[in-house]
Amino acid sequence: MGEFEPARLSVKEMEYTTLSKILEKLKDRFKFL
Repeated sequence: MGEFEPARLSVKEMEYTTLSKILEKLKDRFKFL
């Protein structure tokens, strides 16, 4: 975890939360930098 994501759990621990559904819903808004 970096300083920009201090409160988030690791990807492995987030696997069974709603984060993946949220990211799927918002994926069209992401831009590659």
